[in-house]
This record gives sequence, structure tokens and C-alpha cells, in this order.
Amino acid sequence: MESTIKSTLVQSLGESNGEFVSGQRIAEIMGCSRTAVWKHIEELRQEGYVVEAVRKKGIE
Repeated sequence: MESTIKSTLVQSLGESNGEFVSGQRIAEIMGCSRTAVWKHIEELRQEGYVVEAVRKKGIE
């Protein structure tokens, strides 16, 4: 399941066309908590993905 969540996260961010997406929206799409979203974002960063997060704007 973990790889499915990360794959969905990468896909969601890739489809955002450079726009910020809220952590809440991503959590709703993935069917998990915002905490789980952040856990997987940190894992993606450790794998070399560049993920920008700006408070009150979202994740890009």
C-alpha cells in the first residue's frame, strides 16, 4: 500500500501543473490523513524528489 500512496502522491503533484495543492486536498484524494501525506512527502524527498511546501499555499 505504501508504494500506491507514494505513486498517487507523485501523480497528483505532477498533474498540478506547477500549482500548489493543499495537503488536505491530497489527503482526500489518497484517502488518508494529512500526517500520512507528510510522512510520504518526506520519504519522497529522501529518495531525491524535489517537493516544495509553503505554509497557507500548499505543496508543489
